[in-house]
Amino acid sequence: MKHYKAMGIILGFIFLLLVPFQALAQPFSPSPHNQPVFIPENSTVKNVFVWGSDARIAGTVGEMILVINGDIYLESTANVELVVNLGGYVFDSSQESRKKEIFQLALNDELANQVLIAGSLTLGLWILRLGLSFFAIFLLTLLAYLLQNRFRYARKLLVDNGLRMVGIGIFLTLVSLAVSSIVMLTIYGIPLAIVLMLLTSIFSLIGVIPIMDYFGGILSPKFHEYPPLTLYFTQAVLLIALANLPLIGPFFFFFVGSTGLGLSLASLRNMRKNR
Repeated sequence: MKHYKAMGIILGFIFLLLVPFQALAQPFSPSPHNQPVFIPENSTVKNVFVWGSDARIAGTVGEMILVINGDIYLESTANVELVVNLGGYVFDSSQESRKKEIFQLALNDELANQVLIAGSLTLGLWILRLGLSFFAIFLLTLLAYLLQNRFRYARKLLVDNGLRMVGIGIFLTLVSLAVSSIVMLTIYGIPLAIVLMLLTSIFSLIGVIPIMDYFGGILSPKFHEYPPLTLYFTQAVLLIALANLPLIGPFFFFFVGSTGLGLSLASLRNMRKNR
């Protein structure tokens, strides 16, 4: 219950911005500007609200203390239940064994640096993800345009044996990851693991093109009436948009990439067989 009360107090910050008085300590009168509010020993009040100055508590506060942009000093004789401080510090010297809860949010140098670092990392990761998305759209569009009409067999496999291609692709992806992990345990095996992962990524990327075309046809058969570049660009945008969806995006990315690996290797095997 106290937690909900604290949240209500913090949300009441907006209300306090509109309150004309600088401090209120029931039943005490507001103190002059920049003068600390003081609750003397053996005095009891219900609430203490302070804006823009400090609060020094030596007596009893029945419910809550809220100080915004100021510090709270709890003397050894202070008896409090709930203390909320926004923009300052709480100095607790009270010897009272009564349970009390203290919530404090102070934008000191350390906290400001942490917020700045977290914000910078979040922004940097978002920009990196956005850049990778644009690059993936460009690369998929270019590959689809250059390799158009060369994936008929892959499209046929996807239509006739889609689930089988999914299973084969996931199996090959897991094998590739397992082999790469084992090989990377040795120093000499790291370059081999990098090459293996690079080849897996290339084959997966190439195999995504017929999947992209397949999903585009399902979403709108009119896509195939577009000019080639417009068609491939639109399909690439839809695919990357699905891959960026929260929660399901990573699973969709793994599913499509694995299926693409299976389609690429199956198409390569068919090409070698027909030679």
